[in-house]
Amino acid sequence: MINKIKLVIDGVESRSEVARWAFAIYEDDDLRIADKVVLKYLELLGALDLHGVDREYLYTEEDLNHWLNSIKTEDIP
Repeated sequence: MINKIKLVIDGVESRSEVARWAFAIYEDDDLRIADKVVLKYLELLGALDLHGVDREYLYTEEDLNHWLNSIKTEDIP
């Protein structure tokens, strides 16, 4: 997840690509993800390409950096 967020920040992958990646994992019935923190960030990343009312995207680059810091403290791969 950390790498995916960094790829978006660096402009290597689009928000749409990462959102599709996260949503595919989240919706995969064959996967049993029990970790609530992982599920939380998959949900957030799945919404990465949603547009905001008063800005281009609902989640800003500041949000992405905040997620990176939060993930690092929660020790998520």
